[in-house]
Amino acid sequence: MILIVCLIISHMENNFITQIVELANTLTADYEKFFVKQQNAASSRLRKGLKAIADVCKTERKRITEVRNSRKATKSA
Repeated sequence: MILIVCLIISHMENNFITQIVELANTLTADYEKFFVKQQNAASSRLRKGLKAIADVCKTERKRITEVRNSRKATKSA
């Protein structure tokens, strides 16, 4: 049972890292367009992409807090 939970958590962590990397990779072209080529239209795509990264991080932070609290509950029980 513990092994299954560890595998699920491991998969979720990898999924989180994969999501962040994929989102960051999609921003590379727009970052260059905005800062190097000075195309202002890329700014909205950059902001939207950064918001998506922030949302993924916020969700992961909530999950981490839930796991931590569940560990505390099982320790004290």
